[in-house]
Amino acid sequence: MDDLDHKILQLLAENARIPVKDIAQRVSLTNPAVSSRIHRLEQEGVIGGYTVVLRHPDAPARVEALISVLVDAATRASFLTMIEQEPETVRAFLAATEKGYRYAIENPEEAAGILHETASTYDLEMLVQSQELLATKYMEDSETWGTMKEEVWTNYTDFMLDSGLITVDVPANECFTNEFLPQ
Repeated sequence: MDDLDHKILQLLAENARIPVKDIAQRVSLTNPAVSSRIHRLEQEGVIGGYTVVLRHPDAPARVEALISVLVDAATRASFLTMIEQEPETVRAFLAATEKGYRYAIENPEEAAGILHETASTYDLEMLVQSQELLATKYMEDSETWGTMKEEVWTNYTDFMLDSGLITVDVPANECFTNEFLPQ
């Protein structure tokens, strides 16, 4: 990692939703160069994810969580083949993910403690309040956990396009499937 990587990480730590073009301007690089560095930092595990921190328990009335898998071009074909040939692996992943969400719904204070162990810079009380709020929102508009909706993915891809995270408008129906959800 060089000084530019550190500057990019600092900007992302201050605002995880900062547009790539803004980062590029502040570190004097092109948008593609910044995107490439961010992608490399994600692949190397330096960037472990992005999160929303709710600072007030009465904050948004609705929370949408999207779980995505990033696959580089070199492994995309084999990843898609694995999904096609091993649907039980995908179902097992989603079942484990559902178990984690259900735990967070039923045990928001304990879930906040787990988050705090990983992200100790965040105030524990704020995490508890956040998890207590989110516990009521995770399945707010769905009877079945994990059901994806085209509208949500359209909003997500529009955000990524507007933020310079992607350069091509991706049809939302190509971004998700409900095929592997636990029954």
